[in-house]
Amino acid sequence: MGLVTDIKKVNLFDKSDYDSVETMSAAISLHANEAYEELTSRGKEICEVMFKAITEKRADGKDLRRPASVKEIKGIAGCSSDELFEVIDKFRVAGLLFITLQQDEKFGEDSIIDLSHESLIKLWGRLGEWVNEETASVQMYLRLSEISAMYQQGKTTLLRQPDLQLAINWRDKHKPALAWATRYDPAFERAMVYLRTSEKEYLEKEENKIKLQKRQRRKTRIILSILGITVIISIVFMLFAFAQKIASDRQTVYAEQRRFLAEIEKVRADSSTIEAIAALKIANSNATVAVNNAQEADRQRRLAEQEAFRQRKIALEQYDSAKIAAEQRDIAQRQRMLSTSKFMALKSLQEQGQKDMQSLLAYQAYLFNKDNGGIDNDADIYAGLYSVAKNYGNKNYKSFEGHTDGIRSIVFVPGTNEFFTSGNDGRVLKWSTDQPNQVLQIVYSGSDIIEVLAVSPDASWLAMGSSNAVIRMASLEGAEGYEMKGSGGAIKSLIFSIDSKNLYSASIDGIVLKWDLASRTSANLTDGTLPITSIDISFNGKFMAGINTAGEAVVWNQENRFDNFRIDMSSKNIKSIRFDPEGNILALGDIRGNVELWDVVQRKKISEVKAHNDQVNDIRFNSRLKQMATASNDKSLKIFNVADITDLTEPPINITDFEGFVMVIQFSPDGSIIISGSYENRKNLVSRPTHVDGLVDEICGIVSRNMTQEEWNIYVGRDIPLEKTCKVKEPSIIIRPI
Repeated sequence: MGLVTDIKKVNLFDKSDYDSVETMSAAISLHANEAYEELTSRGKEICEVMFKAITEKRADGKDLRRPASVKEIKGIAGCSSDELFEVIDKFRVAGLLFITLQQDEKFGEDSIIDLSHESLIKLWGRLGEWVNEETASVQMYLRLSEISAMYQQGKTTLLRQPDLQLAINWRDKHKPALAWATRYDPAFERAMVYLRTSEKEYLEKEENKIKLQKRQRRKTRIILSILGITVIISIVFMLFAFAQKIASDRQTVYAEQRRFLAEIEKVRADSSTIEAIAALKIANSNATVAVNNAQEADRQRRLAEQEAFRQRKIALEQYDSAKIAAEQRDIAQRQRMLSTSKFMALKSLQEQGQKDMQSLLAYQAYLFNKDNGGIDNDADIYAGLYSVAKNYGNKNYKSFEGHTDGIRSIVFVPGTNEFFTSGNDGRVLKWSTDQPNQVLQIVYSGSDIIEVLAVSPDASWLAMGSSNAVIRMASLEGAEGYEMKGSGGAIKSLIFSIDSKNLYSASIDGIVLKWDLASRTSANLTDGTLPITSIDISFNGKFMAGINTAGEAVVWNQENRFDNFRIDMSSKNIKSIRFDPEGNILALGDIRGNVELWDVVQRKKISEVKAHNDQVNDIRFNSRLKQMATASNDKSLKIFNVADITDLTEPPINITDFEGFVMVIQFSPDGSIIISGSYENRKNLVSRPTHVDGLVDEICGIVSRNMTQEEWNIYVGRDIPLEKTCKVKEPSIIIRPI
């Protein structure tokens, strides 16, 4: 790689450098900073990771070297050998020998990288800061691992604020990876699960607080309404009392009139006058008693209403408190069981070769996750069940053996379990997902490589784009086939129109053609600007997107060719494009493993994710289960949940058991399986379930027992009653000792 330097012939630093600065420390720091600034932004990231990996600080504060292999540093930095060697070159030039080799002078995966001397940590200020940052990060990780272990044993609770926020800040800033964490403690998955569980519980508690506040405000409105009604009733009683008083006053006037008449009659009869006066007194007394009785009745009514209101308030408060406490207990228990399910799924991966134990752990993790409202298609649960299916068999995990070289294209016949594949071996084969070990038909076999396949929506034609610019049309209904040629290079894209009357093609020479299949003629859709080598069309045929030779995506409206725009993804060199089959969402994958989703109507990016560590080769959507799958040169296949297409933060299903690059993928029409094609000589065509439910149907048929109480105590907990994971049949013959 051009990195070999004769250590014996190179001084650590040139004397001329020391003469240009005041001190040795300043000279060293200046040289190191100049080398660092000459790096690209990606190189600076790798440089920081490399120096952190080969240095450490002891508990007594002493800075030490910590040699590491090239392979180890690459795993932590997530970079290629060339990228790492480019950084090392900067610090091994004459006059700046910061990096040394411990084994040999030829760099390779097992070469040991070391710091030339511990004093460089203090002499180069930036390196000293990195060492301190790494020490703080390691301490935070070890503390988090220790607490997660205690939580698993039931000795502590989930993280609370402010410790939770400190841990989240550490995770978001340092983005710890498995390769880095295993250097200090192998329990990385457990610690991260514990942190995510703590974060989720905190967010749910905050949401409950908001709900409680809303409930309190609602109760306050009810209380105010009751008080308002009480005031109205009081006013009614007051009006009633006032009416009684008016009536009493009228009686008094009437009595006065009677008294006046009585006085007139006094001259007639003294006895009648005395009786009239007595009647007047009685009337006055009755009026006073009536008013007093009305006032006392109103007072007693108000006291009764106040007491009733107070009792209702107390009862409501007691009910709400009990209900909230019960809800919180249920939430805490569910969180614990979900955390346990993830732990069991990860532990099942460590039980390779132990069929019963591995299967029981993976299946019980699935049951706990499902019964406690976990993520429907949880990535950890899938990983555990997938390992069982691969090791011991599953009807949805199948290998199709027929091609002798890498796979180029996969396409399903609409509405069926049949599909076609093309490979580097120059053949096109027909398969059925129900018959993995049987090739149904050899459609084509020749010297030309079929680069891409397409089946018309009406399932009547198979189009095959070859490496020599020929499109071969094969009838699926028995009609005579034919060939079309109009481009000057290998065909890279073939897409039928919705009505099956037209076929769109893009070739390596940058020409996009629209074929009229009835007349077998074509029209050039390119506008004379940058050549377009790959295309896709939106679900309604309105928008077309293509990748030009500059690595940009070009989107245009087929109804108005001038209505177009470009997406350059910050010059990341786009390698794959795909429209969502049910909308106007366009997915773009670049050479660095990034995937972005764009709304082509609004012309804006709606979400993005770092899907892979290398080039994205293919993107597919599963409209049945709201999924997006990506394939990459990093030898992995990932399945994302895109129910909310603006949020791609949920961890994806990650399948990494490939020996070569994953080049093409395709979902079955019912969305239940995904087929991958890779660059391998064997097992290059494999189908896998897209959902955890497709991995559990047969799992109880391969086990011979359930977990023992001791195993249950270890993996689940002593305080949780033992369950039968599978309904295993009892032996039909029981042997008893004589």
